[in-house]
Amino acid sequence: MTKITESNIEELAIEILEAQGYPPDMQKIATENVLKQAEMLAEDWSA
Repeated sequence: MTKITESNIEELAIEILEAQGYPPDMQKIATENVLKQAEMLAEDWSA
């Protein structure tokens, strides 16, 4: 996954978390989880 793609996914994840009222102190962990899941999916889809 390119840095640009990773950055875009991170921005979208933060926007969604904020819109849903997710606690700010938990957003970093949730965003990291989203990025890990996206990388796993990207590997599966590219295989």
